[in-house]
Amino acid sequence: RESLEKCCRVRDLFIATRQNVPKGSLLRFDGDKHIHSVVNSQYLPIAPQNSSLSGQFFKSCSVVGNGGILMGSKCGNKIDTSEFVIRCNLAPVNAVFSEDVGSKTSLITLNPSILEKKYKKLSERGVRNAFLQDISAYNDSLIWIPAFSYRRNMQLAYYAHKTLQGANAQQRVVFPHPNHLRMLGKYWSDQGLPQGKRLSTGLFLASAAISYCQEVHLYGFWPFDVNCQGNNVTYHYYDKGYQSSGHSMSSEFVQLLKLQDKRVVHITTEKCQP
Repeated sequence: RESLEKCCRVRDLFIATRQNVPKGSLLRFDGDKHIHSVVNSQYLPIAPQNSSLSGQFFKSCSVVGNGGILMGSKCGNKIDTSEFVIRCNLAPVNAVFSEDVGSKTSLITLNPSILEKKYKKLSERGVRNAFLQDISAYNDSLIWIPAFSYRRNMQLAYYAHKTLQGANAQQRVVFPHPNHLRMLGKYWSDQGLPQGKRLSTGLFLASAAISYCQEVHLYGFWPFDVNCQGNNVTYHYYDKGYQSSGHSMSSEFVQLLKLQDKRVVHITTEKCQP
């Protein structure tokens, strides 16, 4: 916990604010490493004055990955008992899945590629309405969008903010500071993750939870296509999906197991007890 905070300033930079990204700041994108952008008046109003997580330290947190290992786990109630629940990439929490994955959501990530592919860049009223309907399942959660990873992400993230704002939605868009993403990438590379691979969303979130939470419980983290009993496991609990070649999920899982050995996190890979 101390080494993560010291290297990556998680508590300062997990959410970009007007304090850590003042107007006129020159930001270097995390993914487009040779491209910079000046923070202008269009994006400044999206950033809060201060992070709503500033000064927070939660007794227990659930970080819910999207792995098919959750199917049939009946872990929903256990997940929802945590004080703070973090989810990935608008994964569904409706009645079809809630028994296994829960429904409580405090923060959920949204990869801009979802806005581009599923919601057609929010360019039509019909897809904007579908987006608002889907996101309403997450109540008053923070929607964490990596706007400063690639230049193309900035406009998509801005559209998401404007769509939610225009509908007076409960949810609020926040961005991570690109320096945070970059420093975390270097930290885990130094721990032995393969060079040239981007961190998965799950490892980003698990790292943040370690800084914000006394107890960190990980669910849905499983990079293999069979479980411990030898039964087939889909990549996602809600669809078959596929493992991106841009990540090294098995290497990341080894790092999480090391954290579990040190009692920093607890990983659930079996069914939950009633």
